[in-house]
Amino acid sequence: MSFSEFKKSFAYGSRNNLSFKFLANFSDDEAANFIENLMKLVASSLNEDNYNEIIKHIVNGQAKAYQGDAKFTYAQGPFCKMREDLSVSKIGLLTSTGHFVSGDDPNPFDVKEFTQNDAVARISDFLREKPSLSIIPKETRKQDLSVRHGGYDITGAKLDPNVAFPIDVLKSLEKQGYIKLLCNELYSFVGACAQKALINEVNKNWLPKIVKHDLDGIVLVPA
Repeated sequence: MSFSEFKKSFAYGSRNNLSFKFLANFSDDEAANFIENLMKLVASSLNEDNYNEIIKHIVNGQAKAYQGDAKFTYAQGPFCKMREDLSVSKIGLLTSTGHFVSGDDPNPFDVKEFTQNDAVARISDFLREKPSLSIIPKETRKQDLSVRHGGYDITGAKLDPNVAFPIDVLKSLEKQGYIKLLCNELYSFVGACAQKALINEVNKNWLPKIVKHDLDGIVLVPA
């Protein structure tokens, strides 16, 4: 196996690792430099018992690999200034992280007991499909949340859903008075999907569900 094949094998290949699939976007020299520096940091971290530099190196590597023009860009965005202060505002949550309530599985492709490994294996199918919106009641406990997404490593999101679906964080902000009210319905979907179909779903089906709550703002969390 050549080095070029090796770096690409982390992106849905024989060494699939969604945390390091960005290596495929690097040139051979960039990937080699990244791995070399990563190994140096691992060695020094073992001596110093401090892994912050490793984390920083990986995050910087991801940022560098994914920078550049996006395939889907728009002249205008949906962002605007809040009409009122957060303390008197009703806030919602919409994420593309693939969360859903346990027992209310969206069953991708009408397949029951669809696993994370299935999602990774069928990522190309997801990218051609319209997304499904999961409704998550505000009072859902984090232990009753499930997550499945073929586009990113869900390990952290499984250990603590709040790293990607900050339900407890927002409820805490509501309790402390930083926001007046958290919407009774929160939403999530798998962002690895057909983008034109996503726009159509948002406009035709999702916006009417969300607008009825008369929100002052909504937290958007990308996967």
